[in-house]
Amino acid sequence: CPVTRGSFTPRRHPRSDRTTRNHLYAALPALAFWATTRQSLREVTRDDVVAVLPVGGTDRSEMVSSLRSIFQVLHGRRRVFTNPTTRMKVGMPEPRTPVSMDVPVLRRLVNDSDRARAACGTLLIFHGLRPLQLRALSVTDVIDGRLAIEGRKILLAPQARAALKGYLVYREQKWPNSGNPHLFINQATAGHLTPVTGKWINKVLGTSAQALREDRILDEAHASEGDARRLADLFGLTVNAAQRYTATVDHVSFAEHHKRTGQDTTP
Repeated sequence: CPVTRGSFTPRRHPRSDRTTRNHLYAALPALAFWATTRQSLREVTRDDVVAVLPVGGTDRSEMVSSLRSIFQVLHGRRRVFTNPTTRMKVGMPEPRTPVSMDVPVLRRLVNDSDRARAACGTLLIFHGLRPLQLRALSVTDVIDGRLAIEGRKILLAPQARAALKGYLVYREQKWPNSGNPHLFINQATAGHLTPVTGKWINKVLGTSAQALREDRILDEAHASEGDARRLADLFGLTVNAAQRYTATVDHVSFAEHHKRTGQDTTP
């Protein structure tokens, strides 16, 4: 497939499986419709593309971008006569408002008996690491109750310190001869030097690692009364990214939200 392996005519870099999957998923409604109304994609015109596009927002932007990628490959290989998406404005995706997670979910992760789940969960819940940072951590990054990451040393929360201590004991017992330098390993990576996948992290957590990070950043945004500079320094955000969180400060507070839903917010 030229999308996943790349090609020379036209010249294209290979796309990741995730990119390919996302493009096909976004374009599928249009492709399924044309499969019943057209004999071939060669018959698809610009008006046909406009007719199947969502009204606006992220869905419209993603569908145009995905169809453009598909038609570029087909046109470059002379499978279609023209690219009907040429000079079609994509538009900007709508920014998604971060939302907080339920406290019972966070509490279960922190107190979970599964050592890997508790360690991953506490690092995300208390320190808001990026999922990629979590995967890239090495055993030597945990030093005297601190976490060395990207040139910084973070003082670990007591819960995170305890969870990591328990996980390191479990790791040594489970894979005593592993030469993998990464902190988090599994059965597949213990005999290699590669990190675990993002899919494995989410599976271990039972929820999205990114959602846990966003919950931590959102909590800090409310605690600091919308201090964008503080968010940028603590979590490595750009100004625009930090403003996604500070914009929620005027909304219903976490405490009020959990009070309304009958949730206890005590640690």
